[in-house]
Amino acid sequence: LDPGIYELALPGEPADGAWIVAGAAYAAVTGPAGEVTVRDLPVGTYPILAWLPPRGGAASRVAHGTVTIAAGKLAEVTLQLAAP
Repeated sequence: LDPGIYELALPGEPADGAWIVAGAAYAAVTGPAGEVTVRDLPVGTYPILAWLPPRGGAASRVAHGTVTIAAGKLAEVTLQLAAP
C-alpha cells in the first residue's frame, strides 16, 4: 500500500469503521480525551498527522504539526482538528 489511511469495506457493503494506517514509521491511537503518549522515540524532529474519521454524516477532520524530541526530555504538542 502507498502511505496513507484506508477505510476497509467489502464491495457493495457499507463501511463498518475499520481503518488501516499504512507507511507510518510510528503510529498511535488516542484515548477518549484525544491524548496519546508515545515512548522511546529516537531524538529528532517528526511530522505529526492527527485524523478523525467521518462520523454521523460529519466530514473527517485533520491536523498537521511537528514535534522535536530531545534526549531525556518530554515533548508536548497540541493540535486542533479542522475539516479538510
